Amino acid sequence: MHTLWQDLRYAWRMLLKKPAFSAVAVFTLALGIGANSAIFSVANAVLWERLPYKDPERLVIVWETIPRTGLTENTPAPINYTGWREQNEIFENLAAWQIQLANLTGAGEPEQIAGQRVSTDFFRCWEWSRCTGAGF
Repeated sequence: MHTLWQDLRYAWRMLLKKPAFSAVAVFTLALGIGANSAIFSVANAVLWERLPYKDPERLVIVWETIPRTGLTENTPAPINYTGWREQNEIFENLAAWQIQLANLTGAGEPEQIAGQRVSTDFFRCWEWSRCTGAGF
């Protein structure tokens, strides 16, 4: 314990002797700890937390396959989605979404933002967790 106390006093004297180095060291540690905390928070929310659905193992995504073009996970055309909805006898519900780019304008420079177009049942599926998704 005596040696530890001597080491701590020596470290404190060195930190006071070179304040610029001490500030850089403290800043570097703070930046590393902050970045690590942020990355862990995102990974925890995305990878390890359960999905906010009642039965997440029941959710599926349905893709369209186009063999002649080699596409195996293609988002279906709206007409195909409509046909799937009408002929559905397997799933409790179907919802569709499509990533949509839009231009946001206002007082400053216009900015392109990403959003999603969704079918009318999308939010009901979100709430009740009874959906199969199909992009269109």
